[in-house]
Amino acid sequence: MLTTAVRAFLARNQIGPCHLLLAASGGVDSTAALLAMLPLIQEGFRLSVAHINHGLRGDASASDESFVRLLCEEQGLPIHVRQGELAPNRVKAVGVEAAARERRYTLLEEIRQQTGAQWVVTAHQRNDQAETVLMRLLTTNAPASLRGIRPITSQAVIRPFLDVDREQMERLLRERGMQARSDGMNEDRRYLRSRIRHELLPLLETYNERVVEHLVSVAESNALVGDLVEKLVEEASAAAVQRHHDHCLIDPQRLPQSVELRTALLLAEIRRLDPDSREVSASDLRRIDRELPTLKRVSLTRHLEILRKGDQLVIRRRLRPPQPFALAIEGGQSVNLPFGGGDFLLSGPFLISDRQPQTLTDEARTRQMFQIANGPSGSSKFLIRSPRAGDRFQPLGMLHEKKLSEFLINRKIPFDRRGSLPLLLWNDRIVWIPGVEVSEDFRVRDPGLPLFEAAVRPNDAHARSDIQPDPDR
Repeated sequence: MLTTAVRAFLARNQIGPCHLLLAASGGVDSTAALLAMLPLIQEGFRLSVAHINHGLRGDASASDESFVRLLCEEQGLPIHVRQGELAPNRVKAVGVEAAARERRYTLLEEIRQQTGAQWVVTAHQRNDQAETVLMRLLTTNAPASLRGIRPITSQAVIRPFLDVDREQMERLLRERGMQARSDGMNEDRRYLRSRIRHELLPLLETYNERVVEHLVSVAESNALVGDLVEKLVEEASAAAVQRHHDHCLIDPQRLPQSVELRTALLLAEIRRLDPDSREVSASDLRRIDRELPTLKRVSLTRHLEILRKGDQLVIRRRLRPPQPFALAIEGGQSVNLPFGGGDFLLSGPFLISDRQPQTLTDEARTRQMFQIANGPSGSSKFLIRSPRAGDRFQPLGMLHEKKLSEFLINRKIPFDRRGSLPLLLWNDRIVWIPGVEVSEDFRVRDPGLPLFEAAVRPNDAHARSDIQPDPDR
């Protein structure tokens, strides 16, 4: 029966004899799948087995691995085992089950490529599909998620057992007199899938004894609709969106006229850039869509924002506020700016006739000559620091000071650059904003006064150890 289901799946998807890599945990489903696929070897298929040991259950995990190794040895099948320890940050972000799934599929793909297998085969069956639909109904608002477990994916994964149920898997093992491994995590009610399997589904069966079949039908229907929407979104995105690995650029003039298609496009980009997010509702998407013509900057999720840059909209990860910094510097010194900002050099004081040329060879360097009109000529209490709230600045040629924040806005300095600009100060007064403007108070005006020269030499280096947090922040 199970072998017949596999043959039908392969024929329906036009998969001929090739190398198949079965993911086997040692549990009922994957053990039954292994036995069901053995006859395919006589039909020209090559079968290998992969086992990922996450080590989550200590000795029990080691016993699972030993069980799969022994089973493969008895059946004459090659086996590939990988240790799949989970990254704590992923566990914290998405939970144990999701983190384990991510790690498992990454390792399975590595094994597939190393072995030259055409497909990874998993043993998901109809009950898994029903449980998945219920889980997604409870945890996500994305309609596409109700497509459930896909029978075939672009990541070279196939699930040929989705048309059979758990009882059929168990029956095959009983007929062969085999006892598979039991995963205690499947019985642990702390996990949502376990509660759905042992509590919610049995309760729903008291209302509809064919609830599993009904939920599988929901997944199949949503797959048809979802695939159509996905195709339309891809066509709209090709015209309006430039995708990059960590952001996207959207041309508002090329967005589709349909509100539904525009919001579906936005959701697709949000899911692509922040796949862990479950924060965007239909009402949020409609609100954002209404604001697009006048939008400046809006948070989309905990990690994403959408903002206007010129004639385009940008969806990107929200930038972390820059770490405040403050560095003392004297004439003749050079310091490293934080966050790969380059080198800041201060020369002087010197007379014009004594000025020595600097050895700054970078074409992208920025220089500024200035004088200290008030105060002792030898005083050099200079500081390089990040902007602070309340900073004021008197731009060159102006009679009065302005708020630094307003000045930077007027100069159209991007918001994400304003907080990390290095300011050169003398006795707590802003002398120079590199690449932007020098202060009227410090402009060169008297040939008899000593000169200073400041320069920034950009580089790609990371912050150095001499960068200290600003103690006043």
